[in-house]
Amino acid sequence: MAKKPLIFAVDDDQFYLDEIRMEIEKQANYKLFLGPNDFEQHVNPSDIQEVDLILVDYDYGTGTAIKSQMAEYIRNDLKFKGKLVLCSLHEYFLKDEEKIRKDYDAVLHKRDLSWERLEGILR
Repeated sequence: MAKKPLIFAVDDDQFYLDEIRMEIEKQANYKLFLGPNDFEQHVNPSDIQEVDLILVDYDYGTGTAIKSQMAEYIRNDLKFKGKLVLCSLHEYFLKDEEKIRKDYDAVLHKRDLSWERLEGILR
């Protein structure tokens, strides 16, 4: 039997964390974080190398993942080498488009969240 992937999700809305959990709970191991502060406080840097994919919400009540430099923190400070996916309800990101293309492996609209989409990104 193949090893289940490990997925972390960071979102400040419990509704979307529950949606993510329902989509992946049978196919993946996971850990959910209620916002970037929860992620920063509770992520274990030594375990981050075991994570296959991290879903990061774009828009938080206090700013965006781009303004808070989530990708830089995850990639540079935590030394994460897996897939980093920006997840959002936004269709367009205007001034953030170039930075998003540079920092994230994929952008996934929250309406399109499915195990099949995540599995495709993991490949």
